[in-house]
Amino acid sequence: MTVEADSFQVLKTLAEWSEEENDPNTGHYVVSGKELQAVLNITANQINDAVNYLVNLGQAKVSQALGTAPFSFTKVSLETAGRHAFEELSSKQEETKKEENNYENEYDVFISHSSLDDPLTTNVKKLLEANNIHVFSTPGSIPTGAWEPQIENALRNSSSIWLLLTRNAIKESVWAHQEFGYFYGYNHGKGIDPKGHKCRFLYTRDTELRGLYVWIQGTQIESFEDPVLVARTIADGVGRDFKVPDDWAKETSPQPLLTLPGHPATFTHKGSGLINTPPFNIDTSPWVLQFSTNWSGHFAVQIWNDGPKKLVVNQSVKAGEVYETHVYQLIGINLYFTIKNAPAEGVWTLSVIKIT
Repeated sequence: MTVEADSFQVLKTLAEWSEEENDPNTGHYVVSGKELQAVLNITANQINDAVNYLVNLGQAKVSQALGTAPFSFTKVSLETAGRHAFEELSSKQEETKKEENNYENEYDVFISHSSLDDPLTTNVKKLLEANNIHVFSTPGSIPTGAWEPQIENALRNSSSIWLLLTRNAIKESVWAHQEFGYFYGYNHGKGIDPKGHKCRFLYTRDTELRGLYVWIQGTQIESFEDPVLVARTIADGVGRDFKVPDDWAKETSPQPLLTLPGHPATFTHKGSGLINTPPFNIDTSPWVLQFSTNWSGHFAVQIWNDGPKKLVVNQSVKAGEVYETHVYQLIGINLYFTIKNAPAEGVWTLSVIKIT
């Protein structure tokens, strides 16, 4: 603890010191260093520093004599300024507690998942929000800008996190587990959820649970094939009513992309709407960009390479068709795609394939 923190504990102890119930002399007693140490369980040096700090502020006074080691004083008591300072600090702490108790998070649910499960998450988000459950999930909740600070802010402002622990999340995702751990650590550290009750995950029967998932509460579901089942389970878990909208229609996913023989994809990302993808690296030119969408219409994609953005896709597309284009003289690290033209809820898949 710091000297300032120790001094507040000494101040509090002196301000609340009493000899009997409803003691009219509460806060006016003179107390020895040994008596303070017995209550606070901190070192003599910490008490000496804290008391000196209060004396210098004019909030306490001490008497001194020989033979008081290891304490630098015989007795300490509060001045009027010290009692007043304690009243003010206590009042501020009480107001802060009330504000925290009354604070409403921006999101009811943060859905953490593998980007390979973006289509599933998009459907689950739609179903939950149709039932007035406010959801944050990538990519739909991040229309523009850098991903990391927006994800961190959402984690700090969500009432619960639900991780879709699919095979994709287990085998392919790093972010999903980091988000889950961050949410747990943040709320545990703030004393909001010390036992992790707000951290939840969904898994299937054949999932082998390890690490944090062994003791955090999970919910087993039959499969992740049905977004209605996933959304209903989450709604039940947060104590909210759930009804499938009359006009509900499951959004279909674009077709899986076809890798070229002998040339596996070095980067693949599924998303929806006008967003930026996570970064990727490519060190040879030319390379192939494959793409597919779940809608028919116009699709445009730019790539950023430490300079002006270059349009690499700008054409009409048909739902479910797989397209490819060769990209020349664009190599580097931390490149990313920006989707410039697509329906707000249109799902697309991009894949970068090295061919040389």
